[in-house]
Amino acid sequence: TPSTSAAVRATAGQVVTYEGRPVTTFFFSTSGGRTENVENSFLGATPKPWLKSVRDPWDRVSPHHRWKPLRMSLARASTLLGGSVKGTLREIRVVQRGVSPRVVRATVIGSGGRTTVTGPQLRKAFGLRDTWMRLRVFTTNAGRGTPAPPVPPASPDLPGALPSPAKPPVAADPGGSGGAQASGAPLVISGRVAPAAPGSWATVQRRQGARWVRSIDVRLGAGGAYREALPGPGRYRLSYGGATGPEVSAG
Repeated sequence: TPSTSAAVRATAGQVVTYEGRPVTTFFFSTSGGRTENVENSFLGATPKPWLKSVRDPWDRVSPHHRWKPLRMSLARASTLLGGSVKGTLREIRVVQRGVSPRVVRATVIGSGGRTTVTGPQLRKAFGLRDTWMRLRVFTTNAGRGTPAPPVPPASPDLPGALPSPAKPPVAADPGGSGGAQASGAPLVISGRVAPAAPGSWATVQRRQGARWVRSIDVRLGAGGAYREALPGPGRYRLSYGGATGPEVSAG
């Protein structure tokens, strides 16, 4: 995990000092664009004034500067987390980040209770390159049914509310046919995304050839739940906060 300040790097054979005394520094190959305080990288370590978070604009040349999203089922994630999951895994909620902002601590939420884990524990369990991560759970279902009633807007004073995209201008679904209503009960997409602020907006995307296009917008309820009528048969997925959920077939 990146933890050393650019101000104290040295070449081989040189001694790095702070206030005239030799100090210990750490090597890293990739910082992701910002280093981290030593106490947030090696949990329990004593803070050091020469091991503070700094920007690293040169890191973009690294092939690991950004990594692709890692996707897995809840069952797979639960297996990797092992005893940290009580009951059925529902969500992993970050409760403390460092300066960079790498994950320092998170809560694993299961149907049978909660467990506190560290960023390094999550990194090891999932085989990640770093603790600089964002975690989001999507569940998606499609079928015929009744849409949910409207969700009230999010409160700006909601404790722990996460920033989310504002509702974009309404746009017609280019592939919508209205055929879902012709046979009776409408086609409905439903599920949950977590963590997410109740009252925030998510976008349902529809597969059109090789592309995914915006179909409808849904407002999330308590626990990130959603349920909304679809414009017609097709392949759909939910998009929220820069991440997308699994594909489902409707109709």
